[in-house]
Amino acid sequence: MTGGTLTTSRLDYAWRTALLVPRNLVIAFLIAYRAVISPTYGDVCKYHPTCSAYGLRAAQDFGVVRGAWLTVRRIGRCHPWARGGIDDVPDPGPRRTHLTRFGFVAADH
Repeated sequence: MTGGTLTTSRLDYAWRTALLVPRNLVIAFLIAYRAVISPTYGDVCKYHPTCSAYGLRAAQDFGVVRGAWLTVRRIGRCHPWARGGIDDVPDPGPRRTHLTRFGFVAADH
């Protein structure tokens, strides 16, 4: 009985880890963008955090689809007449993942 539970637990963990691959690919792209391209723009953002930091956090917290939707909405709010200010990513609530020290998402055991 213990062996079956352990195997099921390992399969569940492997499946949850595999499902995080697309999210982590997007996160890798955003980390590279923030390191290479974002600094060339200088300090021009009206909002805090910047749109790329917002997109990174949204992808980390909500995944590719919902994170992209939140980021597109955020970019849509950024226009010449926007007041700007603090605009944090919504709280994701309870989750079954954690962030690694490099910013990638890993499944909880």
